[in-house]
Amino acid sequence: MSKSILKISDERSLLVIVLDVSPVVWNVRDWIRGKKGGSKGPATLEECCKSIQAFAGAFCGLQRDCSVMIIGVAGNEAGVLFPRKKALQGFFLEGKIDLRLLQEHFATGVAELVSKNGAAVETACMAAGVSHALCMINRYLVANNSGISALRNESVLFMKEDEGISGRRQMRKAGTWSPRILVVQASDDRSNDYNAFMNCAFGAIKHNIVIDGCFIPSGNKNFGSKNSSFLEQACDRTGGVYLAPSGRAQVGAALTEILFSIFLAPLGARTCLNLPAINKVDFKARCFETGETIDKAYVCNQCLSIFKNCPTEICPTCGADII
Repeated sequence: MSKSILKISDERSLLVIVLDVSPVVWNVRDWIRGKKGGSKGPATLEECCKSIQAFAGAFCGLQRDCSVMIIGVAGNEAGVLFPRKKALQGFFLEGKIDLRLLQEHFATGVAELVSKNGAAVETACMAAGVSHALCMINRYLVANNSGISALRNESVLFMKEDEGISGRRQMRKAGTWSPRILVVQASDDRSNDYNAFMNCAFGAIKHNIVIDGCFIPSGNKNFGSKNSSFLEQACDRTGGVYLAPSGRAQVGAALTEILFSIFLAPLGARTCLNLPAINKVDFKARCFETGETIDKAYVCNQCLSIFKNCPTEICPTCGADII
């Protein structure tokens, strides 16, 4: 028991939150919310943002040396909401969190991203958001490891003799980081993003980065899916936690409570908690063109995209010639 406590205390958590703020998707939820009544859900964008702010603040309060970044995704664009671009370099070097600035920068970033993507784009490029999160994790760890990628898991046995004790201390310090990504998604999956999303999951597995997922369904069978199979697969492959709260579980402070109780605990403490398990994961293939679930498909030999019907002339995904 003492060894597990020591292991958890030695970890320095690095969290990147990827938040879906697509205006069209959240406007539909506002309409459904007004039709159902305020107490039956689904959550609004304002409520979700408040929950994310509270979660980020609580995460920073868990450990003195932890760090958090927030990436927003809206339509076809993904951008860093916190820290802002001007403060990015200083944040990488120091990593200190000012909760007041976090709230201000987060609110400003969401407003800017939403205003840029007011067009009728019903889905979000979540794969781009996760890819951006992986890049941010690498940049942060490199800046905190004297310019050396902390994602490289090299053994002390391969260390040169002249590196001495200081080199070993630096390696131990780099190894204490525990990076993870929390994806909060409201949009339906983009069938064309499957390859990119899975490549992100494979990259996360290679570097021991856990992907957690919280999907926010609309609660209306005519508008949106009940689940995100892409996000669920990524969570299952990387050893993360996946949850899709619905109805009253999204309203008011309920969403904040879910984020706190399910996703707040450090990775080292999860073995001691009774967290939701991913029992049945939908690994069925989907057509990249229509999004339909298929048993037999045509596969592009260039980009490995799959299609229900054989494409004519060129691949719709990569543009390769069909022979």
